[in-house]
Amino acid sequence: MGAGSREDHYIQDATEQDLVYRIQKRLVDDNLAVTNDWEKKKKEFDKRLVKGKVVKKYPKSDQAECIDRSFDLIYQQLKNYRPNIKFDVVWIGRDGRNESKKGDFIIVYEDGKVISYSLKVYVKGYASIQVRSGTFNSFFLGIVLMEYALPAVGMYKNPIPREEWKEVAKREGMTYYHKRNYKVVFSGGKSLAVRDVALRHLGLDSAVDTLHALDQVKEDSIARFRDDPHMRNWYNVGVKEAWEDQCEVGGNAGASLVCNYLKENNVNVKSWFLKQVGFSDREELLALNKTDYLMSTHNEQYQKIVSRGLSEESFVDYGIKNKGIEFTLKDSSDILSINVPFTLNKNGAWWIPKKGDEFEGKMPYPGTGKDAGTMLSCGEWRPEKAQEMAPSTNTYVNLGQAGIY
Repeated sequence: MGAGSREDHYIQDATEQDLVYRIQKRLVDDNLAVTNDWEKKKKEFDKRLVKGKVVKKYPKSDQAECIDRSFDLIYQQLKNYRPNIKFDVVWIGRDGRNESKKGDFIIVYEDGKVISYSLKVYVKGYASIQVRSGTFNSFFLGIVLMEYALPAVGMYKNPIPREEWKEVAKREGMTYYHKRNYKVVFSGGKSLAVRDVALRHLGLDSAVDTLHALDQVKEDSIARFRDDPHMRNWYNVGVKEAWEDQCEVGGNAGASLVCNYLKENNVNVKSWFLKQVGFSDREELLALNKTDYLMSTHNEQYQKIVSRGLSEESFVDYGIKNKGIEFTLKDSSDILSINVPFTLNKNGAWWIPKKGDEFEGKMPYPGTGKDAGTMLSCGEWRPEKAQEMAPSTNTYVNLGQAGIY
């Protein structure tokens, strides 16, 4: 569904499981279910509420209200999509996302047909929906190494055959460890040496240069605050403004580096675009707000856009917009656009207590994680956690501009 705090994630999962168990129960009641397991699904939903400590909060949430508002209509449309064919509804949640699917639940028909739906709940409307988040590097790699991307997010198949690895590793001056340990798959965000060698093996030397330049954007952003004593406390005059400025500076730099690489190397991003919006994998969409809903399988305008997008005549144009990149799928006119803002994420770099919890003097940082026990002032820079300050991207699909919403 989306991103947010730990509590938000539990409410997100609970929303998906709430919808799933309720549909399954109605299917059982109407003798349209393949499996009578709605009670099991209900227990899993209840467990999610307890684990997330949202037992009282979820029923009063906007998400629950959105489901209540449209549930009967959603159920009727699902039931009538393939009349008289029994089916189950299954929550896939993280399992689906770990397979690089955007789906949150699937419809499994008794004849074997499966339809995956992504659930998006936006209280204020779904004219623009978020489909992915990541770092500058993960966004860039997702395009240039798309052919080698594996189901698990951020993982890639090694393009160098095992029998060639030692020779390539030796030529690249890799360590003894790397020479001896061939990786069939590697993490684009952790196995950096393998990543760079793999890219150079594919003739993408300039992609390596771009990744290193993106790394420098991150390092420069951290250094601006780490190396200036005045900037090491969030509550000092001008620090918040400096952070907002650095978000713009870093965002503009990252977007320009990525866009310039794609342009200079004439990268065809159409396949990537279609995957982001779920057209190529036929991932369907169920979007809800407090007054309405959109089910892609039953929306004529949405299906027309999918058809136009999958046509051989369509192409993708892109360029810098604000501090990000806008990608637009076109034929004789615009079909659908994606906006990808580039910015920075503090990731807890400063100790900023909740309003009302501010304190005087120094206190040991609580918990057992990074910086735990370190004596810090209110608003002070966290030396360990601050290294996780990261470039950040989000990918938004503009349904409103396409006339879907």
